[in-house]
Order: sequence, then C-alpha cells, then structure tokens
Amino acid sequence: NGGLSDACPTATCAHLTCSAGYVRVGSCGADNTRSNNQYACAACKPGTFHDVGAGECKPCPAGEYQNDPHQVSCKACPRGFKCEAGASVAVKCDPGTYQDDERQSSCKGCPSGHACQVGATASILCLQGQMVTSDKDLCMPCAPGTYQDEVGKSSCKQCPVGSSCPSGVTPLPCAPGSYTDTPGEAACLMCDAGTFQAQESSTACLACTEGRYCPKGAVGPLPCPGGTVMKLGVIMTSASDCKDCLEGTFCPVGSAAPTNCSAGTYNDAAKQESCTKC
Repeated sequence: NGGLSDACPTATCAHLTCSAGYVRVGSCGADNTRSNNQYACAACKPGTFHDVGAGECKPCPAGEYQNDPHQVSCKACPRGFKCEAGASVAVKCDPGTYQDDERQSSCKGCPSGHACQVGATASILCLQGQMVTSDKDLCMPCAPGTYQDEVGKSSCKQCPVGSSCPSGVTPLPCAPGSYTDTPGEAACLMCDAGTFQAQESSTACLACTEGRYCPKGAVGPLPCPGGTVMKLGVIMTSASDCKDCLEGTFCPVGSAAPTNCSAGTYNDAAKQESCTKC
C-alpha cells in the first residue's frame, strides 16, 4: 500500500500515517474520511531523505548522498569523492584533484609537483627522474635525452652537451672515445674512424695524429704494429692502413720508416720487427 498504514475505513485523514521513508501526498475528500479521499504515501527519492519531524523529503546536505529511495538519512561522502547538495551518487574526484576527508562537497587541487589520479585520497610526490603530466594525474618518467635530479617538478631538464641521459635521473658523462655536440642526447656518439678523444665529457673528437691510426671509438692514436711503417699524408683508421716493411729491412712498433738490416744480419721476409743474425 505504498507505505500507507492500516486504518479503519471510517478513520479520518488526520489519523492516517505513512511509514518511515514515505510522506503524505494528495488531499482528503470533502467528508475528511479515508473512504472519500485521494490521500497516498510517496517514497522519498534518491538524493533526498525523510525528515520525520517535518514530515517531508529534504535534499541530502552537501557532503552527503543517498542512492536508495525511502530513506530517513543520507550517507557520508567517502574519501576520494565529492557530493554536492541533493546528490544521489558520490562522484569520484577528477584527475588532478584529491580528497582526504569524508563529507566533502568538492575536491582539493593537486599541489605543484604532485600527481592525483581519478578518485585519489592523497597526492603523490613525483620523484627524481619523473615529471608530473599537464593534467596532474600521473608522474611520468623523463623522456630519453632529458633528466630530472629534483623531486616535485613539472618538467624535465635537457641533457647537456658532453653527456647522455638514457634513464632520466642524472646526466652521464661521455666516456673517452665518445662525445655529444648537441643537447638532449640519450646516448653518446662514438668518435669516427680517423679521430680520437682521450677525455670524458667531450663535445668533439680530435683528428688522429699523422703516422698513427685511429679506429672508430679510439681513445688515442695507435702506433703501427711491428713489421709495418706509417703512411704519411693519409688518415689511417686501422692497422691494415700501415705499410709492410720489405725484405732486408726491419720495423719496430711505431716506425716512421724501415731500417736496413745491419752488417751480419738479414731478413728474407717482409713485415719483420728485427733482423736475424747470419
């Protein structure tokens, strides 16, 4: 009977009551009796509650909600949610906001350098190697070529020249034999063949010393191996660029020119470091 309490057919309207969660609607007939009236009980809708003392349905106050009908009270809005006055559902806090208290009608803005996902009950501080996204919902790792050595930052720093930034926490100095000449590099470049670099954190490589060879990634010019001599006027990039010594001569390591075998010694083969006694 929609919450209508039982009563005798001749009972007056004044004695007719509704169950908790329901309120009287309509009107009594001319003779003020139940047998001749349009009186009925209606349930309080979601978003409202039955104020028994006032005999009416009232909207849930701000910070509370009610998702069920015919209720005599509203529910507290939980942490991570917001509830405006008259709310029938609790709404999760938007990205970039949070709520760490109950019974709230709005959410708090995420502090600078912090992230707050949907329905957050607390803000999260972004750590080293991270940056907060523009809508403040995530802490994202710094992209390759950038880094961040501080906490709570909304952007990452560009990697300086002479360094690489593969992980985004701190720049790594380029090792000898490598370099970077532009900012924002994720990896150092190896020195080209024919060049070298003996220092770390370098922004360029040096031309190989004449008479020596420098393979790719060289940390210093290398002498021609024994049994060979340097080629002048040529950029040498490997030991194979060195010139073989001929028969009757010898060439120690790093020789600029072949040396003839002395009296009492000989060489009957090319590419020798020393001569043989007769």
